[in-house]
Amino acid sequence: MEKIIYRAIDKYIEAICKYSPRSINIDTETRFDQAVHDTPGTVTRYIKGSRNNVPFLCTASFVHENGVHALVAHEDEDEDYRLNLRNLIESCKTNDVTVWIVNAKFDMHILSNIGCDVLGATIKDMFILAYMTFPEYLENFKYRGLNGQVKAHIRKGKKVDTHKDTMSDLIKATKKIQGKTKQSEVSYYDVYENFRDEMEEYALKDVIVMIELMSVYINKVKSLGGASLGGEWSKRKEAYDMNQNVLPYVFRIERTGMKVNVEKLEEEGRRLQTVIDYVDKEIVDFIGDDIRITQTQKIGVFIDEKYPDIDYLWKSAKTGKHNFNKDVKNALLLQKDKPELVNFIKAVKYRDKATKYLSTYINNLKGYLQNGNRVHGSFNIMGTATGRFSSSQPNMQNMPKGDIELPLDAETMHTCDIRGIFEADKQLVKIDYDQQEYRFVGMKSGDPQLLAFINAGKDIHSATASLMFDVDYDFVNDQATDEAKELRKVGKIINFAVVYGLGNISFMEVLGYPVDYKRFRKGAKTLWTSMTEAVYELPPYAPMTERLAHKIYDNVPEAKMGPVMYYLQNENLELLDKAVQLKKTYFNQFPGIKTYTKSLESYVRKNNVVHTWKGNPRDLRRDPRKSLNTVIQGSCAEMQKVKIIEVFNYIDNNNLDIEVVNLVHDEILFDTDDIEGSWAIKHILEDFPEFDVKFSAGLEIGKTWSHSKEYDNLEETLADMTDVNS
Repeated sequence: MEKIIYRAIDKYIEAICKYSPRSINIDTETRFDQAVHDTPGTVTRYIKGSRNNVPFLCTASFVHENGVHALVAHEDEDEDYRLNLRNLIESCKTNDVTVWIVNAKFDMHILSNIGCDVLGATIKDMFILAYMTFPEYLENFKYRGLNGQVKAHIRKGKKVDTHKDTMSDLIKATKKIQGKTKQSEVSYYDVYENFRDEMEEYALKDVIVMIELMSVYINKVKSLGGASLGGEWSKRKEAYDMNQNVLPYVFRIERTGMKVNVEKLEEEGRRLQTVIDYVDKEIVDFIGDDIRITQTQKIGVFIDEKYPDIDYLWKSAKTGKHNFNKDVKNALLLQKDKPELVNFIKAVKYRDKATKYLSTYINNLKGYLQNGNRVHGSFNIMGTATGRFSSSQPNMQNMPKGDIELPLDAETMHTCDIRGIFEADKQLVKIDYDQQEYRFVGMKSGDPQLLAFINAGKDIHSATASLMFDVDYDFVNDQATDEAKELRKVGKIINFAVVYGLGNISFMEVLGYPVDYKRFRKGAKTLWTSMTEAVYELPPYAPMTERLAHKIYDNVPEAKMGPVMYYLQNENLELLDKAVQLKKTYFNQFPGIKTYTKSLESYVRKNNVVHTWKGNPRDLRRDPRKSLNTVIQGSCAEMQKVKIIEVFNYIDNNNLDIEVVNLVHDEILFDTDDIEGSWAIKHILEDFPEFDVKFSAGLEIGKTWSHSKEYDNLEETLADMTDVNS
C-alpha cells in the first residue's frame, strides 16, 4: 500500500477533513521542559532517568483507499507546533474521528501539557483492545508493550530485528557519544539530537505498525463472533467498553494527584536514618568490623561457623554459596536457645524494614514531588491479569497501612506512619467497600452459610472463626482479648487463602507455620528430575493425563505421595496436616464455595478462559486453580470501575467541588469539604440493583490518609464537622 508522508500538521488536518477517516493513530516522543514542569497541574513521568513531558516529535497515521497517510511533525520545524497539535486534536473532535494511542494515558498527559483538550476527544487505548482479544498474551510479560504485540501477531515469534532493537542500538551509540556510564542516563531526546533521521524512522514505524495490529485485532473480534449475540466477543464487549470508558476519568485522577506534607516526609526520613544507625551498631557488635552489613554471604559463613550445631541448609544448591535471605532469617528466629543470635536477626530485620521504608517510600516519594508538594501516581487500567488496577510512579496502592514500631535507641521505639504523610487540601474522605470480595463470593456461590453471615450483617472473618473453632461470635468480634484477635486473624487468613487460591505450603506460611523453603525446593527439584527422567522429556505445563500419570507412578513410586508430601520429606508434616485440615473444615462448613470453585475450574478446562462479571477474559489453561480468584478479584475491580464512571458523572452534572485523589483496590479517596456530596457518592458506590447481595461501604473523614474517623450517617457527620469548624 502506498505511503503518503506529511511533514506539516496543518496539511495533515486538511487530509483528515478531506478523507474523513473513522480513526487515526497517534504517537509522541517526548522531552523534559522546565517551564511546563513548573506549571501547576501538569504531570511528568520518569522514563530512562529523565522527566519527559512535552512532545518534540509527533507521528500519526490513518488508512484510506489510496494508501496510508502518515504524519511526521518535528517541534523545531514548525513555529506553531503546539498550536497545530491542539488543532489536530480539535479536528478529530469536530470530524468525529477516534484517536487510537498505545498506552493512551501517557500521551494524553503529554498532549494536555501543551494545552490539548484531550478530554473532549474520543481517545482509545490499543492495549485494552489487544488484551481483550488475546488474553493469553496478558499472562506473558514478553508480549506486553507494542514490540511484544508485534512479535506475537506480525512476526509470529520469528527472531527478527524490530524497531525496539534499533532504538536499543541508538541508545548505546548515544551513550558512547555523550560519555555517559549508564544507558538509563540517555533519554530519547538525547538520541534525537544525535540521530535525527533514525529517530524519525523509529517513530514512524510505530504508527505504521499500529495499522497492522489494528487489522489483527479487528479480525480477531470477528472470529469471536463480532456483534452477534451469544458469541464470545459479546461476553467480552461490556468489559472492553467499560475499560475504555473509564480511561478519561483515571486520567483526571492522575492529573489531580495527592498532597504530601513535605515537613513530615523529611522528618520521617531523618527518624528512619536514626533507626538504621542504631541497629547498625548492634549488628557490628555481633559480626565485628571485618564484615560489612551488606555482605550477606560472609554473614552466612560467619553464622555457620559460629553455630555449627544448627541443622540448616546454608548453601545454595545452584551456586554453592551461603545464603542469608528472608527464609534463612525466619528460620534462625526459631533458635530460641540462642538469644544473642535471635537478637541479631531481629536487628537485621529492623534494618531491612527501615531501609525499605526509607528507600521505597520516603526517598522515592521525594523524586516524584511536583509543584512542591503533590505526587501524581499512574493507575494502570489493565495493570493485572485479573483486570484490577495497578499503580506505579509511584505505587499509590502500596503505601503501608497502619503504624510499625522501629527502635531509635535501646529504650525508645519510633512509630513509622507512611500514610500519615499524605493529607488533604480540605478534608480527606475515604469510602471503602465492606468485605467486598467475600460478599461477591457469597453471591456467586450461593453458599447458604456465607449468605447467612452477610444477611445478618456479621463480620465475615469473625463469623468464619466462630464457626470453624466453635466459639461464640460476639467473643471473637469484640476483639477484647488476644485469643479473640488471634481467632479472627486465622479466620481472615483462611478466607483469603480460599479467595486467592493459596496452595498448602503458602497457606502454612501465612498461618505463621515455619516452612523450610530450601529443603522444600531441593525436594521439588529432586522429584521433578525423577519425573522428567521417567517420561524422558516432560514439557512445562504438560497436561497430567491418566496414561502419563501411570508412567510416572510406575517409575517414581514416591510421586504417588503427592508433591507437597514428598517435598517436605517428613519436615513439618504435623503442621502441614493441621493446615490441610483447616482447609477441609472450611469447605465442609461452606460447601457451596467448593462446588462453585470446581465448576469454574471445569469451565476453564473446557473453554481455556474464565470470565469476570463484565466479561473480562483470562486465559487459565495452564492454571485453572486461579479461576475463583480471577472471577472474584476481577469482578470487584469492575465494580469499582463502573462506579468511578458514575461518580464522575454525578460530580460533573452537579458541578461539585470534589476531587478524586487516589484508588486503592476496594477504596476511593476524595479531597473535599462537601459532606452531603460525599454521602451521596457513598450511596452511589453501594447501589447495585442487579445483585442479590447488598454491598455496603464505610465512610471516613480526616486530614491525613492514616488518621480519620468513621461515620454512620450524614447527620452525625454534619454535626461533627460543625463542631470542628467552630
